Amino acid sequence: MYSHGSTMLYFLVYVDDLLHTGNDQATLTWFQDFLSSRFSLKELGDVNYFLGIEVIPTSTGYILSQHKYMVDVLQRFLMTDAKAVDTPLAASTSLTLQDCSPPTDATRYRQALGALQYLVSTRPDIAYSVNKLSQYMHAPSSSHWQCVKRLLRYVSGTLTCGLSIRRSNAPLRLSAFADSAWVGNLDDRSSTSGYLVYFCSTLISWRSQKQRTVARSIPRHNIVPLPMPPLNCNGCRNFSLSYAILYLLHLPSTPTISAPPTSAPIRSFILA
Repeated sequence: MYSHGSTMLYFLVYVDDLLHTGNDQATLTWFQDFLSSRFSLKELGDVNYFLGIEVIPTSTGYILSQHKYMVDVLQRFLMTDAKAVDTPLAASTSLTLQDCSPPTDATRYRQALGALQYLVSTRPDIAYSVNKLSQYMHAPSSSHWQCVKRLLRYVSGTLTCGLSIRRSNAPLRLSAFADSAWVGNLDDRSSTSGYLVYFCSTLISWRSQKQRTVARSIPRHNIVPLPMPPLNCNGCRNFSLSYAILYLLHLPSTPTISAPPTSAPIRSFILA
């Protein structure tokens, strides 16, 4: 981020891909010309695809979607025509490491979970399910694989879902929500924590994680996840496309400073 006087510019660079925007078109043009004089730069126009994530402009901001990626994952695991379900996991499912079901192909299981882990970038609704199923990667069984297939069926029915990042007229504010499932793991009696972090009305960070310690009481397991969101709020400048797009929309250097009144379109470039 560059700030000088009333001029604010935002840059996102990943290897040879570059996004930039700001509230001063003349300065952006100068910056583009400066880069072009030193590198072989190819302008791709307004951003629409970045790191496998489709960026769809709307009247209030952007929608981040991985529709093509989801279709590719379903085709890879032969789940394109599978019957869709309404939830990622069945509410009655109690997964354990030793469930007496026969083992399944561990390589296929890990490949499916690895593909789904990247999908969590724009789909917080599957974060818990992916985290839960990933705990059995070292020794997956047939029942675990059936749960993965159910998750793929859920993805099949929600191909149009994405992450909405939008402007807000409300005061700039970070809000965090945390919860946990007490003794959710039947093998070691550990709990699973989860949190969501919102900037105004936009979800910018989320996580589902198995607790490292075993809580001996309900108050204890409720206390454990509480430090997680504030720590993440302080580290929101770590790279993530959702953070980056939000910065490019209107997030200044600190959450208490007003956003720039106007902004240029987000432009995409590649170093040829």
